[in-house]
Amino acid sequence: TGLRYDDQCYDAVLFSAQGFMCIPRAGNRLRALMEVRRILRRGGHFIFTTHDREATQHYLSFWEEEKVRWDEGVQDPRLLEFGDRIVVDSGTDTFVHFPTREEVAELVLDAGLDLIQDAMRSELCLDTEEARRFSSDCRMWVVRRPRD
Repeated sequence: TGLRYDDQCYDAVLFSAQGFMCIPRAGNRLRALMEVRRILRRGGHFIFTTHDREATQHYLSFWEEEKVRWDEGVQDPRLLEFGDRIVVDSGTDTFVHFPTREEVAELVLDAGLDLIQDAMRSELCLDTEEARRFSSDCRMWVVRRPRD
C-alpha cells in the first residue's frame, strides 16, 4: 500500500528519528523510498536520518559478534537481515535496522533518487551532554528527486 498522496505533490519530505530504519527488509525500505520519490516534485528533497552500523566505534565489537552469530545461524529468530535488532523502547520491543552508509546509498540510487549529501550528526554539530545521553549519533541524509 502506498502513501495516499498525489504524484509529485510535495517539494520536500522529512522522515526523522531514524524511523526509516524501523521498516523491516531492504525491499520494503526500497519501496518506501520509491514512494517518497513518487510524491516528490521534480527537484524536491527528502531529508531523513539513519543509524550507521560502522560509524560508531563503541558498537563495532557487538556487530563483529553478531556477524559470527549470523554465520553460525544462531541469531535471534525475530531478525530478518544482518543489521537488524530488537531494541526495548519505552518498555516495548521495537524493530530497528542498523545499516551501513553504503547500504543506504545504494537504496537511494536504486529508488531513482540523487544523493546530495550525508554526514554523521557529530560531524555537523556539537551535541550537549544531555542530547548524547538521550540519542546516539546518526547519519543525516539529503537526497533529491532528479529534475528530469
